[in-house]
Amino acid sequence: MKVIELKTVKDVEKIDALKQTLVLGYFDGVHLGHQFVIANGRKIANTHSELLAVMSFDQSPRQFFNPDSIGYSLTTRQQKIKQLEKLGVDIFYIVSFTQEFSRLSPNQFIDQYLVPLCAKHIVTGFDYRFGKHASGDIYTLKALEKGRFKVSEIDSVELNHEKISSTVIRHALLAGDLPKANQLLGRAYQIDGIVIHGDARGRTIGFPTANIEWNKEQLLLMEGVYAVQIKVHQKWYQGMASIGRNITFEKNRHVSIEVNIFEFNEMIYGQNVSIKWYKRLRKEIKFNHIEGLIRQLNQDKYEVKQFFSKEMPYLHKNI
Repeated sequence: MKVIELKTVKDVEKIDALKQTLVLGYFDGVHLGHQFVIANGRKIANTHSELLAVMSFDQSPRQFFNPDSIGYSLTTRQQKIKQLEKLGVDIFYIVSFTQEFSRLSPNQFIDQYLVPLCAKHIVTGFDYRFGKHASGDIYTLKALEKGRFKVSEIDSVELNHEKISSTVIRHALLAGDLPKANQLLGRAYQIDGIVIHGDARGRTIGFPTANIEWNKEQLLLMEGVYAVQIKVHQKWYQGMASIGRNITFEKNRHVSIEVNIFEFNEMIYGQNVSIKWYKRLRKEIKFNHIEGLIRQLNQDKYEVKQFFSKEMPYLHKNI
């Protein structure tokens, strides 16, 4: 898949005209609803022997207009690229969402970004909005076709009588409902990060942990203990992860991610890792004695192993 950054309208003007079907959307999470829209784009592209292209932004409009909304995204840029590539997208246009871009009227967006790409087919979800103050919608697109392209609107996708959306998935993650979130995503929720130095207390009680510095733009699940898989050196391991503040040992600590990796005994400081989240076991608990903590950690480990041996939804083998 070719990734093309469009920082300004001048970058659009430099692109050679290609025979392509263009799918529009932000696609945070690349969930089942997004996948359905893109799959319909693929069908149209195949029918007309065209390339399949997706156009999105380098950041969400919400994040641009509300900088304090950091920690909102379901996917990082690289995760999104990987998922789109898996879906068979040929070209991924990433538009820089700037102050100047945000002021474009719907007509200007079409004339300056869509028409120059010479896409003969434009595909969007039913709720796609664009232009200044999000004033453009599917009806605007159709009204401004003018024979330059054809517009296809893709209906929403529902699961258990509920519309699949990034918002619903965020709410599920923040409530610790990973079965629902993962079902709507079509895969396990993933957080990528790098292993950093921690307090090394876990090693002294038989549960060494990898402390993870994660991309703070990504949504962090509610605090608690989880069944996870962690990818280290291109291999997936089972483990249990804690999102919390280590309240047994100190007060007022920052939230951290720590992962106890099963069947693993290597020093991996500075290594990039990926964590897939499957089930929330319990909330964070303050223990009065280390012995109580150790007993609980042994119980957590047993439950995680039971989970992976019996339930195993969205389980990723070594890749």
